[in-house]
Amino acid sequence: MNIFSFFISFVVAVISYLVYTSYVNTYSSIVTKPDKRYDYIIVGAGTAGCVLAARLSEDPDVKVLLVEAGDQMGFFTKIPLTSTAAQQGPNDWSVRTTPQKYSSFGLWDQTQIIPRGKGLGGSGQINFLLHGFGLPEDYNRWSRKGFKGWTFKDLKPYFIKAFGTTMSEYDSTHCHETSRCNAAPMKLKLLSEDNELMKTFKQASSALGGRGTVLRRPAATVSAGLRHSSWDGYLKPAMQRPNLHVLLNTQAVSIRFDNVTATSLYILQNHRNLDNIFVDREIILCAGAIKSPQILMLSGIGRRDLIKRLKLNLVVENAHVGANLHDHMNMPLYVSVRKPVSITLAKVFTATTLWDLP
Repeated sequence: MNIFSFFISFVVAVISYLVYTSYVNTYSSIVTKPDKRYDYIIVGAGTAGCVLAARLSEDPDVKVLLVEAGDQMGFFTKIPLTSTAAQQGPNDWSVRTTPQKYSSFGLWDQTQIIPRGKGLGGSGQINFLLHGFGLPEDYNRWSRKGFKGWTFKDLKPYFIKAFGTTMSEYDSTHCHETSRCNAAPMKLKLLSEDNELMKTFKQASSALGGRGTVLRRPAATVSAGLRHSSWDGYLKPAMQRPNLHVLLNTQAVSIRFDNVTATSLYILQNHRNLDNIFVDREIILCAGAIKSPQILMLSGIGRRDLIKRLKLNLVVENAHVGANLHDHMNMPLYVSVRKPVSITLAKVFTATTLWDLP
């Protein structure tokens, strides 16, 4: 590796970070002292929370509070190859599983790491950027279980509204409202069909004859060479609205109920200031697969024995809260190829990489 190129890359990165933190991350919606009452309170500024806060605050007569336990994420989370370094750091809840019985035999204490983003953008800012719409059968199975309106056909118009022509290209269909699709808030980068690695994998898949394998064209949440999450597509453009307040470094503790109606949210700012914010319409939990069930349990919703063990008042008994979570491990497989058709260290640690973003 060329030492001079590495030094230039490092200097450019540091300057970019200082400019980004000094001049870019200033939003009028960020407050330190919230009002006492809002129409909507959203917990969690992750993938879903960013969308809901932006959409609900489109109505100027509606007051929206977005509560986020983390802070603004640094510039390096925007760079695809460096953002995952934030995992197990201050932008990650650093959740670990209990020792597993049937898996994780190669890990210490058979315990897995579950990265969960903490900060504006949530897990969408520290993941590996790969995006998939799932298989139609996954959605249709929900419908057969009684969740009406959740088939792939039902949801496809919303996918197109969010991702526009990219979704259409991914799904081999067409978007009939071109102007609307081009203005879609979310961006996806698709691997070119002419990519040599893509052709090789397709040949390998054909050779397997479809025996337990499905090859799909990869898509990444990338725009102009940078990570593009729902923070970029939805919340960031709304961060100057006077009816939208965003509380950072603020943890949602529990929800207060009047019978079974949510009336307020207890919050803890900067790990020391406890407050209670009232709501007129709804409190919406978007804190993810780990934190949302935890907040429900601390609010008195969950298994009766667990709520009793926590010495809390039972509001609603529901044995499903916090149960049946399924996740997958990330198992990287490294293969050496002779041709320069993939990512190499020589490509990554050069000044031209920073200048000529993909």
